[in-house]
Amino acid sequence: MAQFKEAGRQELEKSMKEDLEKLQATASKEEAEITRKDFDGFKKLFHRFLQEKGPSVDWGMIQRPPEDSHLNKTYNTEVPLVLMNSFNTNEDTNKILQKYTHCHVKIHTFNQSR
Repeated sequence: MAQFKEAGRQELEKSMKEDLEKLQATASKEEAEITRKDFDGFKKLFHRFLQEKGPSVDWGMIQRPPEDSHLNKTYNTEVPLVLMNSFNTNEDTNKILQKYTHCHVKIHTFNQSR
């Protein structure tokens, strides 16, 4: 059974590597080096993820924090909403955030690993 699981993990990594290489081939010359670094980092994280056994997070222990707008009103402050993007999500995130321009919360975004 352990050999079967290991073979499955290896196949997932191989498949992911192939898909990332195809995606990398579509990057412009200007973005090629940044994309390669992003993908290298992702491959390391994916490998680590596949090595873990059991659940990585006990969701029953996670408590939802108060909404930023509630904190801002209660304490007369400006607590920003900070969103971390991964590669290839920045455009989608910006489109979604346009819907929330009426909210009274400052929103900051950044790309992981940059």
